[in-house]
Amino acid sequence: MVESGLVVTSETSLRYPGWSVVLAAFFGVMVSFGAVVPYTFSLFLLPLHASFGWQREEISLAFGITAITLAACSPVIGYLLDHNPPRSIILPAIAVFSLGVASLAFLGPHIAQFYLSYFLVGIVGNATAQLAYSRSVSTWFVTRRGFAFALMLTGSGVGSILLPLIAQHTMEMYGWRTAYLVLGGLALSVGFPLTAIFVREKPSSLRAVDNRSAAWTSEELGMRKVVFILLLVSILLYAISANGIIAHLSAILTGDGIPAHSAAIALSVLGASGIAGRLITGRANAS
Repeated sequence: MVESGLVVTSETSLRYPGWSVVLAAFFGVMVSFGAVVPYTFSLFLLPLHASFGWQREEISLAFGITAITLAACSPVIGYLLDHNPPRSIILPAIAVFSLGVASLAFLGPHIAQFYLSYFLVGIVGNATAQLAYSRSVSTWFVTRRGFAFALMLTGSGVGSILLPLIAQHTMEMYGWRTAYLVLGGLALSVGFPLTAIFVREKPSSLRAVDNRSAAWTSEELGMRKVVFILLLVSILLYAISANGIIAHLSAILTGDGIPAHSAAIALSVLGASGIAGRLITGRANAS
């Protein structure tokens, strides 16, 4: 059946147009803030110290700046996504994010420039990540929404496997400045074109209505609020502990005599550990 120029098929069919949105979102998330910054930041601690003499505490402050900025700007990004087509928010954010990461290749001895770049990256960070892409993905799915989200989120896991290895290899071959250029270039060359071509919301006239919430009682709604708060607290505690470890893992390992490429592999393994959980949870939610 053809409607408004789109072939309308079941969500379980590979021909369903929503899966191309999910695939593009997968690659967009793979090179987004969530994969690039946390999983490669620690790789640059020792090279930056060697180049400029900055102490680890001074360098780590940049991660704190970008994390706080990311949190502060996320509600604004959410508001913009509610009132504008997601692609119109994601594409400029990818461009700014890519330039911000690439600009780190031109660092000088003044650490304020380092902080400013990470501040800029934090402003647009969540507009490049799953927060932004989930807006488009959610409009295409009802019965398979959980699995679609899981596939999109798996992109972050794949990115966290590949990007530390790519960054470390580039650093060993060509230096840390080139590694920053490569990371910024990947974010732009992979995320931008796929998002521009494929990521869009489903036309409102073709959207199915999810009526499952219509039967909720007031008690069930109250319970959902409790569950939401518990999830929020759990995610907050996880983010505090995990980000603190990830931001220093490579430097800790190399400081104990472990080779830099092995430290990069450790970061990749850490990122890979979340893939199975995302897929299993998403599959269970779709069942």
